[in-house]
Amino acid sequence: MYGHDSGKQVFKCKECNKKFREQTLLRKARHNPEVVLATLDLYFKGLSLRKISDHLKQFYGLDVPFQTVWKWIDRYVKLLNEYVSGLTPELSGKWHEDEMKLKVKGGQVEESGAQWKWLWNVLDKGTRFHLAAEIGRTKNEVDSMNAFLRAKEIAKVIPQAIVTDKAGSAATGIKRAFVLANPRPKHTMITTGAGFPNGNQWAERLNNTVRERTKVQRGWKKDDTPLREGQRLYYNFIREHQGLQGLTPAEMAGLFDASGQNRWLELLKKAKSTRKGTPERNTR
Repeated sequence: MYGHDSGKQVFKCKECNKKFREQTLLRKARHNPEVVLATLDLYFKGLSLRKISDHLKQFYGLDVPFQTVWKWIDRYVKLLNEYVSGLTPELSGKWHEDEMKLKVKGGQVEESGAQWKWLWNVLDKGTRFHLAAEIGRTKNEVDSMNAFLRAKEIAKVIPQAIVTDKAGSAATGIKRAFVLANPRPKHTMITTGAGFPNGNQWAERLNNTVRERTKVQRGWKKDDTPLREGQRLYYNFIREHQGLQGLTPAEMAGLFDASGQNRWLELLKKAKSTRKGTPERNTR
């Protein structure tokens, strides 16, 4: 052994005197997987890129620029999402949808100069599994349809029922998205507030979770930002939910049961093994 470099053990060959670092799950990465994944966890827990960079320097003595942290988020969100998008969740059959305004570059411009678009969120009630997070410029039936088409693509099944707010475009969006379904999902448009059997508080709570994070981000620069799918990934596979007795939506949906304490690392191992050609199956 010959010291450490960026948290990795360094070795020296006695024959050629060349130094080399230990092989880890991220072979080409300079830092250990735990360090890389910690930055994802801190970011989706609410820290800014610069604060994460400062955290790594103070506690681990690692000089990681905030631009590098962003590159890690971009790269590994795509890798993990590639894996989870191929899984088939076991859902309850009742979906909830709600849309929210979000600062996105290229959106509708208000008098203040802020640019806004609409984020359409769809989740399954029984598992709380976040199925879709689609961005649209408006609240019309086309944007509504796209959200339900994406949810259907992830769910791989037709729901029995869908609950939405009073937005008039939802009914038409559902009809268009499930035009070939027989029978079509039963659509319930809420007329009561939270706490009622037909309320939409589950989707509204999800929107509030997204708002907590976007306040730090101060908006998104583009529709296909890794933050959109990264937050859905974090919500489904990493974040424990009190309403699910400490489980994640992915665990409720029979997709992922981490054997260790680091869910990010377990998820990365599964994603890497699938890329090598080893088929992954639902763990439950």
